[in-house]
Amino acid sequence: MAQQSDAWDVAIVGAGISGLSCALILRHFGYRVVVVEAQKRPAPVIAGFKRWGVHFDTGFHYAGGLAAGEGLHRLLVFLGLDRLLDYRFLDPSGFDRVLGMDGAFAFDFPCGPDNLIAALTEAFPHEKIAIRQFVQDVLHISDHLPYLNLEQPIDHISLFEQAHDGSLLDYLQRLTANRRLRHLLSLHTVLHGIAAAQVPFHFHACVVGAYFRSAATFSGGGAALARAFEQRLAQQDIPVLTGSEVKKIQLSGQREVSGLELADGRVIRCAAVVHTAAPAKLVEWLPEPALRPVYRRRLLTLPDSSTANLLFARCTALPDSLRGRNLYLADLDADDTQAGFPLHGGVADGLVYVSAGAGDGHAGVVAIVPSSPEAFMPWHGSHAGQRPQTYLRYKESLETALLQRLQQQLPALASGIDRHALATPLTLRDYLDSPNGALYGGGHRVGQYPLQVATRIKGLYLSGQAILAPGLMGTMVGAFYSCGAFIGHERLLQELRWSSTGI
Repeated sequence: MAQQSDAWDVAIVGAGISGLSCALILRHFGYRVVVVEAQKRPAPVIAGFKRWGVHFDTGFHYAGGLAAGEGLHRLLVFLGLDRLLDYRFLDPSGFDRVLGMDGAFAFDFPCGPDNLIAALTEAFPHEKIAIRQFVQDVLHISDHLPYLNLEQPIDHISLFEQAHDGSLLDYLQRLTANRRLRHLLSLHTVLHGIAAAQVPFHFHACVVGAYFRSAATFSGGGAALARAFEQRLAQQDIPVLTGSEVKKIQLSGQREVSGLELADGRVIRCAAVVHTAAPAKLVEWLPEPALRPVYRRRLLTLPDSSTANLLFARCTALPDSLRGRNLYLADLDADDTQAGFPLHGGVADGLVYVSAGAGDGHAGVVAIVPSSPEAFMPWHGSHAGQRPQTYLRYKESLETALLQRLQQQLPALASGIDRHALATPLTLRDYLDSPNGALYGGGHRVGQYPLQVATRIKGLYLSGQAILAPGLMGTMVGAFYSCGAFIGHERLLQELRWSSTGI
């Protein structure tokens, strides 16, 4: 329950990773903060759900940069989350295993730049120069992300770099003529949901680079991270108003934030708002004159990341192939335009990402198949629990095809599955409150200028997946960047340096 005070320094809209991180950062500097969340609990996406005695992760599976002293680990320490989490590192000799469709090709991605270069060179002995260049380029970019490199002034980092960058596919085609290698180096586009032909190489490197150093999750998965956030919010006396939908951002003179009006009639008076929800919501919540027509159109037409079909399955035992690693089932000889996260996913021969969690003596497995919302347009107007039979039959056919794919490539897993259910892009649309069921919110594409944190409205700031990058790393770094714009980048950097080094 919120404090009785009706006035706050900052109201944060959205209780995802970005919003909760912003709340803790701003509270560290003494600001009175309140968080407003439409769902019934904080961090609803990363918390996952429990069914058949198994916990299934939804918005969080694993992250890079969690080893002691690495970028994401330093941010967790600053937020006070580190001591509340039990790290579970994936197999450093192969945290991601790729299995080709032909059954003859397998590759394990090891942690550590030198180990990765050596493993790739062993698999592709004639591509040593290209491989070394790729790893070096990715790490150079990712190591200079805002707030991960504590020595580089934020002013020298341009978020506009990626807008002038070529695509990942263009970069790889210039680097090597080996199509199978290009596909292999594109598979981690599943971490941001943009196809290799569309995603800027700079953006892709920002997302994947940390995984090349270390890969880990938490005991208890995303639910443990959500609980850690809740504990820290309680310790810092930060109220979270769950089940509270925003109706309007109130302005003074249409150019300065004065408060939030909620759907139930409550008004939260505040001097600033950090908006971490979908950027298009601003069009709905702000009076029309407050936004320039060109900016309004831009918010409404921001591209989405890809959607997917997700199979949630319980199996009697976890096969060895899934212990301490994730699996990528991929056709590495497909056309280059389908490299990595495909433009049009297919259950029979497209990319399948498989991740595991455990609970109550059973193993929970999530298989993600990239898809496009167009396949589900005939039922776009339907609602959960009221879908027509045509949709149900199509969904059942997809579920059957995916189980057959698992039986073909992972028989040890498929034979142990005793319960399963499929979530489609329409399921994700309703669960994520996203028009197209986008897995990672707004997409970042070649030629697209990123949204700026500070808006033309005084006191209104943006954060979330659409600002910097998705995932735990992207949203958390984005939260620091947004708060730095609010309180001063150098001031925040200095506090982060002291937290990391004591100096």
